[in-house]
Amino acid sequence: MDLKAAKAKLDHVINIGRVEMYKPIQIAEVLHVARTSGEVVLSDVETYRIKSRRWRDDVTLALFNKRSTSSARFQDDVWNETAVPPAAMVGLGAANASSGVVENYIYSFITEKNEELTAARSVIANLRSVSEVENLLKVFESATLTSSADRLYEILATAIFKTELSRTTYTISVDRPRNSRRAATVDEFIDLVATSPMPLVVDRLGHTNAADAGLDIWTNFGVLINVKRRPLTSELLDQIVNDTPIGSLHIVCLEIERDATTRLKELRANGLRISITTKNDLMRSIQTLLSDRDSSSAFVNTLVGSFDKEFPMARTLGNFAASRGYSPNLLTGIWKRPENYG
Repeated sequence: MDLKAAKAKLDHVINIGRVEMYKPIQIAEVLHVARTSGEVVLSDVETYRIKSRRWRDDVTLALFNKRSTSSARFQDDVWNETAVPPAAMVGLGAANASSGVVENYIYSFITEKNEELTAARSVIANLRSVSEVENLLKVFESATLTSSADRLYEILATAIFKTELSRTTYTISVDRPRNSRRAATVDEFIDLVATSPMPLVVDRLGHTNAADAGLDIWTNFGVLINVKRRPLTSELLDQIVNDTPIGSLHIVCLEIERDATTRLKELRANGLRISITTKNDLMRSIQTLLSDRDSSSAFVNTLVGSFDKEFPMARTLGNFAASRGYSPNLLTGIWKRPENYG
């Protein structure tokens, strides 16, 4: 297969890739191994079909803290005739052999897909005003970041709660009277919290789980926190309540619709313990935190730490590209990226 046809195959896989771009990375890593070690024979897919999954995962874990969980059959589709078969790999490998230009080309798209996250991290690390937060939330509403917007809203709420609690002396403890009857197995873990008062703690679960029962932020004091980056309607409120098995409930939303306010009164009248934080509430809290130097520093540090944990690629991609010697400036000829791409 000639280089033009091989590149067309590669471009197709890149164009349909998601943010993590597992398949393009898998192609790049096979080309990298072929260029640097000669461990594979590009014309023989069996020399890299299985091994390339590990090479790809090593990179995606370092860059995104994720690995592909797709079936082996789906992962192997990357070497099919409709994707990048061995004949195309031979052509790409020949072009890549001397300078790694094809690897560089592939990773330039991955870097581009994450440029907005890199810019967002810079804003967070240098946060000075509520308006900057407002603008950042608007940026995350763009089509390329919409899947990350919910996570950013959770991170923001959690950072506020954590920082505010860190400035208090609130504690929680379990009251177990001396003459109470011991409950063998249960007391094994009750002993962990019954000895002395503990500071109140909140934090994100750190991952999305279909079985998390509506819990987005956990606490050690019995409140379940559910975060929705949308207006709270009566229907959504009932859904959240039904998904919350035990404990008091706190909901973080954008705003409260009138029908939800009515429904909230009904639920509280029936004994449910529910409280609400809106986006306006969050912004007021941020304003207060940023107005105090110590609180501002703690809040920004917490926010940056959480952002880096959720979106590690915002800082890892640059280091990775530098370690490999990749740069858009080195892309020439047919590998030169159009300035208005995408």
